[in-house]
Amino acid sequence: VRQDHFSRFAGRVGLFNNQAGDRLLQQADLIVTIGYSPVEYEPAMWNSGNATLIHIDVIPAETDNRYLPDAELVGDIAATVRKLAARITAPLQLTPEAATILEDRQQQRKLLAMQGASLNQFALHPLRIVRAMQDIINSDVSLTVDMGSFHIWI
Repeated sequence: VRQDHFSRFAGRVGLFNNQAGDRLLQQADLIVTIGYSPVEYEPAMWNSGNATLIHIDVIPAETDNRYLPDAELVGDIAATVRKLAARITAPLQLTPEAATILEDRQQQRKLLAMQGASLNQFALHPLRIVRAMQDIINSDVSLTVDMGSFHIWI
């Protein structure tokens, strides 16, 4: 996530279903999934059925009773997202609840960064690795990682 968008980044969803991203999903009136596979995160865990659901992927949605998209945009994902983004003219308006969730997440991130900076024992702690990467990577770099157990710490 680019630094200029970081204040709107809620982090991951899933695993314990108690993170900022999970709480935002529960409040959402629109959910756009991009490249979503129900194998990765079962729809019953995150989809209450109250939000409009848009599926974007190179293949049609694998539907079930908790994943029935209201619209499917099948094709080149990057081109689809660019075309959708071009049609969004109004600025994002966060509800007070969503703003509070994101502000709380920012505070958690700051605390984790401070903890990561202070960990200097021999064994590498995931927070130390995350902090080291944050210190050396700038906005011109894209870093991708598999969601292993370290994702609990980010």
